Amino acid sequence: MPLKPLSPSIFRPQGGVDQRVLTEHKALVEAIDRRRILRGALSLGALKVSGTDPIAVLADVNTTTDNGLNATSPTQTIARHQILSGDINGTVNAGVTVNGFGLNVSTPRATITSSGAT
Repeated sequence: MPLKPLSPSIFRPQGGVDQRVLTEHKALVEAIDRRRILRGALSLGALKVSGTDPIAVLADVNTTTDNGLNATSPTQTIARHQILSGDINGTVNAGVTVNGFGLNVSTPRATITSSGAT
């Protein structure tokens, strides 16, 4: 059964993220980040969860997860724990990083493909 194509994130700005704020305040950002505390903290990404059985969990942009849990499909989430009732096909695309609390799936059967970093 083919998966429904995912729609673009409703949370992303149409023209992309305005980088002028970082350019204008580069010295301040560098001073704050001198101990690398901001690494990964500026992510606008989310895991995309869709389908019923199998359920697709996709990381197609860099995502910083929290220690929360998600039991809903379809949704977009930053929760580390994906506790879903169907089989899960998880994918982390090439060049994509899932950091923060990482990714944990709980289901009767899961298939995870990671070309990125988790």
